[in-house]
Amino acid sequence: MKKSLIFLLCISMSLPTIMAKKKASFMSSLSKIPGVTSVRQIQSEKFKERYILTFRQYIDHNDTSLGTFSQRIIVGNVNEDSSTVVVTEGYSAAYTEKPSYREELSSILNANSVIIEHRYFNESVPDIKDRESYWEHLTTYNAATDHHRIVEAFKTIYKGKFIATGVSKGGICANLYRMYYPKDVDITVPYVAPLCNGVEDKRMAIMVGNYAKKGKRQDEGMMMRNFMEYLFQNRNQYLKLLDNYISENNLECRISLEELFDLTVLDMRVALLARGEVKRIPEWDKAPIDSIFKFVAKYGSPEGFTPTYDNMPYYVQAARELGHYAYDDNEFGNLLSIKSTTDYLRRTALPDEIQCKYDPETHHRAMDFLNSTDAHMLFIYGEYDPWTSVGIKDLVNNPNIYIFINPGNCHRSKINNFPKELKEKIIDILHSWLREKQ
Repeated sequence: MKKSLIFLLCISMSLPTIMAKKKASFMSSLSKIPGVTSVRQIQSEKFKERYILTFRQYIDHNDTSLGTFSQRIIVGNVNEDSSTVVVTEGYSAAYTEKPSYREELSSILNANSVIIEHRYFNESVPDIKDRESYWEHLTTYNAATDHHRIVEAFKTIYKGKFIATGVSKGGICANLYRMYYPKDVDITVPYVAPLCNGVEDKRMAIMVGNYAKKGKRQDEGMMMRNFMEYLFQNRNQYLKLLDNYISENNLECRISLEELFDLTVLDMRVALLARGEVKRIPEWDKAPIDSIFKFVAKYGSPEGFTPTYDNMPYYVQAARELGHYAYDDNEFGNLLSIKSTTDYLRRTALPDEIQCKYDPETHHRAMDFLNSTDAHMLFIYGEYDPWTSVGIKDLVNNPNIYIFINPGNCHRSKINNFPKELKEKIIDILHSWLREKQ
């Protein structure tokens, strides 16, 4: 009995050492991945261990002589034999460093997580002094090849299946990554991912305009439209507040205050619908003017119509390849001060050095791929999300691709907030794909 107690005591004392060695061993494995230039452990409440890596990427994968830059990656480790979810983030990945963060798919599938910050955002920005050539290398091909090189590198340590996913612009990236490199991953799950057909895709303007005319939420739509009409009719009360907002936030504004106010109010509606928060509209006949303006600025984001916007690199991609959405100039008639919203992206937010035309080739290539591929792909959308109107639902006729619309939901649609029966169906499909032999 005494010997048994001594043995158990020895085992319990050695466990922390064994675990520490295992962590050190995995950290060592990460540092040996081809292309990894630094590894730092961070806290996690959802993974047994989590790390921030930097990865050496080429500024232009077609011309490696231009040099490299560091791309940030956040890794959550479960097991080297588990599946791995690769998040093709469309913007900065800073928010994913929180100890409480874990994206949905890696949680549902108990998978490893590899989150890739998009090039030209936050800590993943190339150091290019020549501003005229700076934006040339921000292409969907280069971004997809960033993902390709990282996935190939991580296949040296992770042996299970790979799943690519992303939300919104990240969903676009997951979709296009599969298009450029169809054999890299086993499953692709884009969330609320648009596929716009031009810089000003009119389908969204039609959708948001119809919101007040028909459907289950017609009352909400009318409330929103009435609020917008009130704002346009009383614009003079808000222009001074908008001017102060620009000064306080050091915004560079290229258009008149009147035009900026129009665009801010028009975009407020898109944001309210996308977030599913139309009911948050204040009682404009009772609320103080400054609180109403704060509401408009929160959702309409005036900074989004300036070249100093944090996510402005997205606008460069939108103008060149990804496309964006249009507004309906005629919907509010003479209430608008802006003569035309056409070309608003270029006039308000694109860098001066950008001289480009939208090239539809990426859109056409994506359409051809989605309508012919046999890849395992599952798209998630929200029924009342304005971005669903510029998604793939009405563009793709391929029995191999699953498209699920979350009833009554918005741009925040997740598998976990689908109705029970649909949620179980989605998860069953994913598990069936994972069970297939590699």
